[in-house]
Amino acid sequence: MDSSRFRSAAATEAAEEEAAGWVTVEEWAGSSAAALSRTAVLTASPSSSLASRRFGSRWGRVGGRLLGAFVPEGFPGSVTPDYVPFQMWDTLQGLSTYIRAMLSTQALLGAIGVGEKSATVIGATFQVNFDFMSWFSLLQFFLGARHNVNGF
Repeated sequence: MDSSRFRSAAATEAAEEEAAGWVTVEEWAGSSAAALSRTAVLTASPSSSLASRRFGSRWGRVGGRLLGAFVPEGFPGSVTPDYVPFQMWDTLQGLSTYIRAMLSTQALLGAIGVGEKSATVIGATFQVNFDFMSWFSLLQFFLGARHNVNGF
């Protein structure tokens, strides 16, 4: 059954229930009329009973919401064909940057004696202060570069 017949059958069924005093609310999802699908139906009867029905699997809904948090609205129709390969490489680059930072921090902390009995608090304090100052100066550089495009 195509979607237009399905929608008209659902509308006819809803009209019959409304005439009998029932109230039906339907939730539809989709980025276009061709991709429209019914996701939920909420029905209230004259005797004040309430019934709800969800369509699709729970994991499909969770997966769809999870995917929706990371991709643009209307994906895949709203992006160019090179979007997915770009995002894969960008994610890989971000992950490798995180691993590099974690390993270099571990090496720096090990170099100043963290984890050794002979380590001093002052050495760790200097290292943390150095890291903070380098981060702060980098931030100031980028903020200054953004506001001062011509270098003056």
